[in-house]
Amino acid sequence: MGVTASGSPFRFRRFLACAAAAMLAVSGVAVPHAFAATKIVAGTVFLSSTVWAELVADAKGYFKERNLDVELIATRSSAKVAQQLAAGSLNVASSGIPDYLRAIDQGAPVKIFMTQVGTPPYTIFARSTIKSIGELKGKTVMIGGPKDVTRYYVETLFTKHGLKTGSYDYLYAGSTANRFSALAAGGVDAAILLPPLSFRAKALGYSNLGNIQTVLADFPFTVHGYNTDWASKNRQALVDYTAALLKATK
Repeated sequence: MGVTASGSPFRFRRFLACAAAAMLAVSGVAVPHAFAATKIVAGTVFLSSTVWAELVADAKGYFKERNLDVELIATRSSAKVAQQLAAGSLNVASSGIPDYLRAIDQGAPVKIFMTQVGTPPYTIFARSTIKSIGELKGKTVMIGGPKDVTRYYVETLFTKHGLKTGSYDYLYAGSTANRFSALAAGGVDAAILLPPLSFRAKALGYSNLGNIQTVLADFPFTVHGYNTDWASKNRQALVDYTAALLKATK
């Protein structure tokens, strides 16, 4: 996600900086690049409703206001987000909270610094012929992964409705887009979906079997984490990035 210059105050400051640099250059005095934006490589699972704040911050120029050049990268799985953040390929990233907790527990240079989505926005959709969770016994359900937060969501909801873990089969796909595609193609009987694809599934007539927020309203869905090695050298950039996201969320 590139950041483009906009806004007269920003252009005026750049004009003054360029004018000053030109005068110093004429006088033979070397001058470093003024107002060079700080590059931040941010990661996420997929470009979906979970990153609306990042997209708003870019579109409204909130990153630019704080002199940040943010590149947003979709890894297509929560596990990959945590792995790349720990490896330093990403400076900051958002992902399901269990992946970060596992990484931190294993000593990875990762810390959580902000909640991204506090309430799980997931919904379980199934083939139109399936009208209840109990009818998924012996059927195939697609979730994010064997250790993904979506497994905890699904099993909590299903157990509340009397469907025992192990009485149905799992298939895995790291993103909502892939899970929706599998459901639409008839490859699975049900899938856990995020907006806006959950809205699409409803419009196409798939059965809504329940919202995760009805059983886990206070369980954080996704959180922001940072690589501690990067953050120790770029504290102000991290503060500015956080402020821009909070402004965009508001």
